[in-house]
Amino acid sequence: MQWLVGWLLGMGLLLWTSVTVAGVLVLSDADAVVPLGPSLSVYADATGQTQLEIIRQLPEQVWESDLSNVPNFGYSQKGYWFQARLKVENDLPHNWLLEIAYPVLDYVQVWLIRDDRLISHWRTGDAEPFYQRPLSHRNFLFPLDLEAGSTYQVWIFVASQGTVQLPATLSTQSRYIETEQARLVPQSAYFGMLLVLLLYNAFIWFSIRERVYLYYIAYVATMLLGQMAIQGFGYQYLWPSSVWWQDVSMAVLSALFVTFVCLFTDEFLRLWLGRRRLSFLLRSLSVVAAGVAVGALFLPYAVMIRVAVSLALLAALVSFIAGLLSLHQGSVPARYFVAAWSVFLTGILLYALQKYGMLPRNLVTEYSVQLGSIFEVVVLSIALADRINHERRQRYMAQKTALEEAQQRAVAESRLLHQSLHDRLTGTPNRLLLEQSTTNIITQAVASRRMIGFLLIKFPHFQEINNTLGHQAGDGLLKLVVARLAQAVSVTPGVQLLDVESGDVLAHIEGVSFAAILSADNEDLIQARANQLAKAMRETVNYLEMSIDVPVVIGISLCPLHAQEFDSLLRCAEVAVEMAAHGEHDISVYSDRQNRYSARRLSMMGELRQALTTNELQLHYQPKFDLRDRRIVGVEALLRWPHPVHGPIPPDQFVTMAEHTGLIKPLTRWVLEQALKQLMAWRAAGIQLDMSINISAKNLREAHFCEYLLGLLRDSQALPDCLTLELTETAMMQDQDVALRVLHPIRHAGIKVSMDDFGVGYSSLAYLNRLPISELKIDKSFIFALDRQPDDTAIVRTAINMAHDLGLQVVAEGVESEIVCRRLQMLGCDLIQGYYIERPMPAEQLVNWLMRMEGNDLVPPLLARREGV
Repeated sequence: MQWLVGWLLGMGLLLWTSVTVAGVLVLSDADAVVPLGPSLSVYADATGQTQLEIIRQLPEQVWESDLSNVPNFGYSQKGYWFQARLKVENDLPHNWLLEIAYPVLDYVQVWLIRDDRLISHWRTGDAEPFYQRPLSHRNFLFPLDLEAGSTYQVWIFVASQGTVQLPATLSTQSRYIETEQARLVPQSAYFGMLLVLLLYNAFIWFSIRERVYLYYIAYVATMLLGQMAIQGFGYQYLWPSSVWWQDVSMAVLSALFVTFVCLFTDEFLRLWLGRRRLSFLLRSLSVVAAGVAVGALFLPYAVMIRVAVSLALLAALVSFIAGLLSLHQGSVPARYFVAAWSVFLTGILLYALQKYGMLPRNLVTEYSVQLGSIFEVVVLSIALADRINHERRQRYMAQKTALEEAQQRAVAESRLLHQSLHDRLTGTPNRLLLEQSTTNIITQAVASRRMIGFLLIKFPHFQEINNTLGHQAGDGLLKLVVARLAQAVSVTPGVQLLDVESGDVLAHIEGVSFAAILSADNEDLIQARANQLAKAMRETVNYLEMSIDVPVVIGISLCPLHAQEFDSLLRCAEVAVEMAAHGEHDISVYSDRQNRYSARRLSMMGELRQALTTNELQLHYQPKFDLRDRRIVGVEALLRWPHPVHGPIPPDQFVTMAEHTGLIKPLTRWVLEQALKQLMAWRAAGIQLDMSINISAKNLREAHFCEYLLGLLRDSQALPDCLTLELTETAMMQDQDVALRVLHPIRHAGIKVSMDDFGVGYSSLAYLNRLPISELKIDKSFIFALDRQPDDTAIVRTAINMAHDLGLQVVAEGVESEIVCRRLQMLGCDLIQGYYIERPMPAEQLVNWLMRMEGNDLVPPLLARREGV
């Protein structure tokens, strides 16, 4: 009765007297044991790594209050922060104790702060050496020196691989000693009774040597040690120097308890006589539990304790059902067995529900296993003779089969789920998982106002590798380079996890296209990191005794700049990677201007076709000046589009779109027809000028372009030598055979051909000599800084000399200053054009400008006055 009195006394201590005023817990009774739970506010820290300084700055709305006496969060991998404000009334003792009566918490930290000044800080826990505890006690005790009238802040952080509870109380030191003595009475009675029964059954076993007593001794011994571990006595008295054993003891002892419960039940009810399947199931459970006990020595506690508790519940349930079956058959010992297990299972159920956070922590739920177990041990010690149960095995075998099927189904479902979210060849997350992850990352980025870059990474030349090596060898190479790409992405700063479980940072889109996501403060930083990634992939790969180049191109779309949802980000990145594949650089950032798939550009194509039909387009003409004869000798026809809504649209926008959509054919023919018509009108007025017209590489692929051009010259009665067709160096080199086949008859007919933008392409001297060109037009990028860049001067001089050696006329475009003009004349350049001469202008304005020129040779006044020019 003494332990029961102490237990009731402990229950009464929970009826405490204190007052909470304006968020401050006022300690007003020196004889009270004050539960701290209702006065606490809690914040769940998902990382468990946040520092106190950051926690203290969190807004009030993230804190949860109105907690129970014992906050209970069940099994959780999070860390939990608690805060409370305390004040001690005058005339009360200043020596108080904060007790956290849950000794299996892995990590516990307590801070005591007054007036924003740290008074005390303790760090302890079940995963820390016992000697680090502030006071040598099975629970966590923290001495608080609280001056009367002062207000304190108490901050508590707890984290554990097992269940997380915080049974925190405050009491004076003298009151705590009284309470502790009352609690030790039932604890001592419990452990004393278990020890006595253990020794009693050990004596019987030594006498009769029956296995049932051996199993029962082991069963009671693991129960005793387990309860000592749960209550903190084990760490305090048995293994205070072993942090490792303290960490694993609960899982090991629980699993061993299951092992001996199964063996004892089978032997006690003699299931092996009439219910062999049930007997086999229990013994199998014992083997599994023994394996779990061994695994708990090495595997994570958070996993193994859950497995052990689940096995304990299953074993208890099976044993109880076995007793019921025996009782149904009229077995007298089964009456004791069922009675004992009814109480014990009730205790286990209450304790398990409390551990999973479904019931509050109090004396009943916390000590329910002890109460039930002591009753069970006493009853079973009396009823060891009743060991018959013949029908238990069949039901248990059915349960085992169902369990195995459920496990197999779970494994199959897990495998199917993994396959549905990952690429079969490379093992990387697929587009579905990427979309899910990207959506979450976008949400977090928008909330934190950070920019993320969606990187679409493609191996542009991999089809050639497959065609050369075969698809089987190509797959092997792809897995190799994807692994290297994933490694390079993983070390890139700001990379985002796409699969938290596996830690994958690279996802497969389709074919040889992959994706990664970077987070950074600005676009330049994302672009710089993408450049580093592309550079890392330029190294050759050794595969099948070959060194193979497998470079990448990267298209980048930005959130929130370009889009804020997955499909749009992917679409923009696909446009960008296409730009990179056809450009001069490995990476490209998405741009609306270069997106030939945008809605505006799509609409613009229809409007351009209509403008072509209604003659809304215009031709402007830029003069060409002959440096030797000092006169205007020709003009270049340049297309202009004065859009009625968007204003003037640059040619580099709509001409490129026209090339991609096939509209370049009628567009070029319109320019040719209008330019030749204007040329003949000038000649009829006595203005003798040559006409240069730009054509596209797409025009060279037209079936009858040459016939059309020559027919147009005949119809307009224009002389062929007054017309020059300009093609860029890159356009000529795209399809050399087509260029040679089409340009030769054009040149043979007397029409001059000019290579435009020379110097920015990749033509060879040998091929240049084969082309039927009559003019070389040096790109303006070499002309702009001719007066400031000696290297550009050397390049231009070389180009002029080379062209003259090949019998070609040289034109320099982009001349904008007198110094550049003089430099070009000294280098031997033939013709120049640029803003220094005049900007492009309509035909009527050009005529007026020509009429203002001095002299019959149409030399601009500014040039005519300069000697040597």
